[in-house]
Amino acid sequence: MADNLKKCMEYIKKAMEWDYLAPVLLGVMTLFWLLNLTYISVLAMAIVVAVILLTCEDVKNIFIPIIYISFFLNDIAVDANIVIYGIAVGIVAVSMIAFIVIKLCKDRATLKKGNMFWAFVVSTIAFLLGGCIGHFNIKAFGAIFGFCLLTYFLYWIAINFCNNFQKFLFRLMMYGAIFIVVIFCATGERLGGLYSAVFNYSILWVGAQHINTTATFLVFGIIGTFAVGHKNKFDYLYFLLGTFLMFALLFTFCRLMIFIGILTYITLTVIMIVKSQKKKNFIWAGIALLLTIALLSIIFWDSVMALINQIISKIERGSNGRSELWPWCIEKFRQNPIFGFGFVSDEPVPTVRNVIQLVLAHNTVLQWLTSLGIVGSVLMIYFYYKKYQIIFTRPLLTKLFSIITLIVIELNGMLDQTAAMDIFVVILTYLFIAACEKETPQIKKINLFKKKKRAN
Repeated sequence: MADNLKKCMEYIKKAMEWDYLAPVLLGVMTLFWLLNLTYISVLAMAIVVAVILLTCEDVKNIFIPIIYISFFLNDIAVDANIVIYGIAVGIVAVSMIAFIVIKLCKDRATLKKGNMFWAFVVSTIAFLLGGCIGHFNIKAFGAIFGFCLLTYFLYWIAINFCNNFQKFLFRLMMYGAIFIVVIFCATGERLGGLYSAVFNYSILWVGAQHINTTATFLVFGIIGTFAVGHKNKFDYLYFLLGTFLMFALLFTFCRLMIFIGILTYITLTVIMIVKSQKKKNFIWAGIALLLTIALLSIIFWDSVMALINQIISKIERGSNGRSELWPWCIEKFRQNPIFGFGFVSDEPVPTVRNVIQLVLAHNTVLQWLTSLGIVGSVLMIYFYYKKYQIIFTRPLLTKLFSIITLIVIELNGMLDQTAAMDIFVVILTYLFIAACEKETPQIKKINLFKKKKRAN
């Protein structure tokens, strides 16, 4: 009996550590979404996370549902589903606490805090001080503190218990983007047909994620696809898949991410061609792609022109409310210059239509000044210093695609998805910092006050 149980546990462990678990779990979540059984998906993924944490040594597969579950949910949990979601959160929370206790008791001497530990402490202080004078909100305080603990815990897991982590993240982003396209197309069909939904700009949500976040994750998918195909003998096939995701990105009509996506796609294509092991195959793939695009453009000329006109129309619409939002944020900073206004407003915020009036500045620098004030913004400088120290410490080539991903996130943060807007983008940012740290030799601490010994 004991032997059978041991074998069963070994099978479960191997299954949960399987390199190709990502497409399986994403496929399962997609199926549940198509069947309108998202609450079962949430519960099932919570159980998967718990099993991985409690049975595996390498636990990186927990990040599959953690990062992508929001794309496979309905917009808002309602009625009986709230109970199911609460149970799922409870399962994950208990399993995480058990995991921490077990690992601290068993491997405490060998565990690393990570080079970002003090940066996390400083940023947490900055977040908690934000809006503390005049706009203190106990619920927001608790939520921010809990989120800061969660993000550090996930970073800590990535540093200590995830092997081949950078490669895993790239594969996950590639698989995730493919299934996001599936959900995007299915959403269009549910709205009366994909063609009309796309060109009437009806697809504003993919699962529980806004179309802007969807576009961001499609760019992540493009980077992941090129990273997986880098120096691969079938690199030309990954190039074709990356091109497909680039075309899917166009149909989101998210101006900034399309611009960033095009720049990223061109850069990655050049890198892949230069490093290609079979340039002839790559050239033939490129020729076939160009001919296919030309043929489809001729056949569907009206649709192509409609796509171009829609993008131009989006550009001509201007700032999409930023002309109202940014002056409002600047005024709140002027009124609360020391500790900021906080992340939750007690009055309507321009362009924000959520039940909770979150302060979403659509610009990272303005976000920190508005929400954290001068004190918090100054504290955040240390966080960014440590972040970029890790990212740009040699060797750089082994971290090239991770660096590109983090730069894309920073560029997006200047006009759209700031660091405070989407928790899943935030988590992915910290995971890529961890991935860079794992690829970087130990960063030497520089003692500025230590005198050098003179040679005799």
